[in-house]
Amino acid sequence: MRGCAVKRLPAFFSLGLALALTAATASENWPRFRDPTGAGHHVGAALPTKWGAEDILWRVELKGDGHSSPVNWGERIFLTAATDQGSNRLVLALDARDGKLLWEKAIPCEAPERTHGMNSFATPTCVTDGERVIAFFDRAGAQLDTRTKSRKGRSRIARRFNAGWAGNEGQAPSG
Repeated sequence: MRGCAVKRLPAFFSLGLALALTAATASENWPRFRDPTGAGHHVGAALPTKWGAEDILWRVELKGDGHSSPVNWGERIFLTAATDQGSNRLVLALDARDGKLLWEKAIPCEAPERTHGMNSFATPTCVTDGERVIAFFDRAGAQLDTRTKSRKGRSRIARRFNAGWAGNEGQAPSG
């Protein structure tokens, strides 16, 4: 599937999942890939298996391409995207109630890495603890304040990390 069309999906493609999760788990924070515990199982009210146009709360087009899963804390949704053939990476914060873009933070990447044919330059899902959102983009990354988007720390990976997905691995905090 190298070079398949999925690589060019716009970042808003992930928002269908965000909307379903927001509606079904409005009181639950979903701070990382695969659910709050990382196990990939949802506990609680049943998630919808079908929906139509009448079930969509909002839709918004976002800048760039991305494959990250949305994460949320409270009424904020965080996503990643990439523009300029990967030389500009974005962390996006949206209001879960209406999809309004609250802020975006650009993270430059001087030498974009090779991507896997099924991924983009913004595949890894960010993580959040409600105070910071951490985005990993191969050798570029950032820890950002969730309210102000200001940097809370440096997240530069000292050496190449590759588990087979060309720098597009997911991430999960420990502890």
